[in-house]
Amino acid sequence: MRKSYYWNFGRKKSYNKNAREGGMMKNASFFLLILSMLCLSSCFYIRVEYPPEMGSAPLDEFHKSVPFSPGGTLSLANVNGNVEIHGWEREELEVYAEKMIQLPDRTKFYVYPRKDFAPGIVFDKFENFIKIRTKNVSENKEVGFVDYFIDVPRSINLKDIVVRNGNIYISGVYGDAYLDLTEGDITVENFSGSLTVLANRGSVNVSMVDLREQDEIVITSREGNITLSLQENTGAHLVAAFPDGEISSEFEIDVPPDDKKIDTQWGENGPRISLTALRGNIKIIKVN
Repeated sequence: MRKSYYWNFGRKKSYNKNAREGGMMKNASFFLLILSMLCLSSCFYIRVEYPPEMGSAPLDEFHKSVPFSPGGTLSLANVNGNVEIHGWEREELEVYAEKMIQLPDRTKFYVYPRKDFAPGIVFDKFENFIKIRTKNVSENKEVGFVDYFIDVPRSINLKDIVVRNGNIYISGVYGDAYLDLTEGDITVENFSGSLTVLANRGSVNVSMVDLREQDEIVITSREGNITLSLQENTGAHLVAAFPDGEISSEFEIDVPPDDKKIDTQWGENGPRISLTALRGNIKIIKVN
């Protein structure tokens, strides 16, 4: 791999050899002095990037654990990065976040004010309501992203889990959930309760258990496929639209030929399920 280094300290002028070498030494000494001062200062972030073997590198970490009773509410807003939420038996919420930077395809050297580079994380708790958000750093396009890993009590309300770019993964919880993703994939496993999913671009894979008649499932995908897994003894009232795709189901439903919208019921009672894939397919499968 070829490496190139460029040092530009001003306009180019004509000097004799000795003067030129002396000037270069002064410039180099001045540069090293400034670099040393920046390294000693905690106010700056200095980064040298090389073509990566991997796509990202860590910047910083965030960790916090607080008491959190079952039935509480969690709200999270992330700009760039993944969000994973897992249910556990403890009555506390634990969040671990990795602040990352996307590595370039060529060598680069940067000196940033730290406050303008590393994403910030705002964590607020009001009784049994927790709100987490990624704070915008600046209009600098070389900003990083944040991956969240959160453990919560199994009984929880996930209110406004909003991500612009990244993936959302939810597992092992029950309650009410609202997920909004602009670009990326959504996976929900072993979830029970009411669920609303808005996905702009990416696939949606949802596995539901222990559904009740009062539950409501609404999944909308503008560009991507929807896969919904239900227990084989589940009954439901299904409303589905797939204007530019197809629907398939392991449950017995009547799909008229060339019809791109259905409203049907299978089994007895059960929740209301609304599935809309504007540019994608819908698949409903049975699980034990």
